[in-house]
Amino acid sequence: MLTIDQMSRITKEIMLGLPPSLTTAEAREHRRQVEEELIQMRKDGIMPDLPYEFDDLPSLASNPIPSESDIQLCKTTLIRSNLESQWRLAQQLIPIALILSFLYLSTPAWADDKAGVEAFERSDYATAVRELRPLAEHGDGLAQSMLGWMYEWGEGVPKDYVQARLWYEKAAVQGFAPAQTNLGALYNNGRGVPQDYVQARLWYEKAAAQGFPDAQFTLGQMYAKGQGVPQNHVQAHMWYNLAAANGEENGTKWRDFVARMMTPAQITQAQKLAREWKPQRRLKDQRRVF
Repeated sequence: MLTIDQMSRITKEIMLGLPPSLTTAEAREHRRQVEEELIQMRKDGIMPDLPYEFDDLPSLASNPIPSESDIQLCKTTLIRSNLESQWRLAQQLIPIALILSFLYLSTPAWADDKAGVEAFERSDYATAVRELRPLAEHGDGLAQSMLGWMYEWGEGVPKDYVQARLWYEKAAVQGFAPAQTNLGALYNNGRGVPQDYVQARLWYEKAAAQGFPDAQFTLGQMYAKGQGVPQNHVQAHMWYNLAAANGEENGTKWRDFVARMMTPAQITQAQKLAREWKPQRRLKDQRRVF
């Protein structure tokens, strides 16, 4: 039976495109299983980014251009699940009387948002831009995030990464986690800004600190790859674990995958960090999350 260290070595060799150093039948079989799992993960569309280069697996080597379904998923996540996750956190972290007072004070603004949000959801982007732009210009974080998304993807407006960054930034500095995550993605991919993994990480960290699963998952990727941070499998495991706990379906597979390159002591440490982690939120971040 292969030891954990041997299985970890096989996985690392696959990830780095190195020839196998273990040639027993058991090692060859384990290598085949890992390669098949990676290929299946790519086919399932759950590998938008990879922790390492795959020189010996060309089909896994490059990131695909976002498909129409990817774009739709991004929009749906922004408008539904992301906001719902923030609202669940708000319920956990703020006394109910204070939440109700925020709901009461926010109702007139939300009523103004409703037409734009509904237009956005039904992909009527021209109407969404018309309804949301005035609200965005008056500091509405949700409207700013949606307007940034429409500029990023060229929906209802000409595609303009610079404008996307400006609108995401306005919402991000208010502590709006979806905007912080999307702004981090612009820096991560060099869209509208010079590619800067450190800046990307800083914005992802702000959103991840609020319990935002997309940002937590991407932080796991950055720690796994050593982008913007020193490579650290313990931190990668922790962020994947937290993302999975907050509803990111890819978190579990990536957590289990990176665990193959860790010692039992490292896994125990990562699990302890995940258990002890607590979300941090400012009170004003709870506006407009219902």
